[in-house]
Amino acid sequence: MSDDKKPALKFKANIPEKVQLTFDDPVTGEGQYGTWYMYGCIHKGEEKVFFPSELLCKMIQLSGHKKDSEFTILKNEGDDGRMFFTVDGKGIQEIQEIAN
Repeated sequence: MSDDKKPALKFKANIPEKVQLTFDDPVTGEGQYGTWYMYGCIHKGEEKVFFPSELLCKMIQLSGHKKDSEFTILKNEGDDGRMFFTVDGKGIQEIQEIAN
């Protein structure tokens, strides 16, 4: 099944989702809103794709995740109502500190 026919994983607030990447680096392209990113993954035993924001994509890459890596993505809702992601429980600042 080609990637464009696989179901897309949509992250919902405060529900951790465990994924296993099916390729090393995201597929990228250009659209009307700029660059988009797409990863293939296994989620709950099913092949899917997901479209991370540029920041979430950077978090995944800085964390060192590649094909067959299994990790958890959580879309958090902050006290102010703003959404932010964590990868294996770590936010962007913590991931950047570890990567450095």
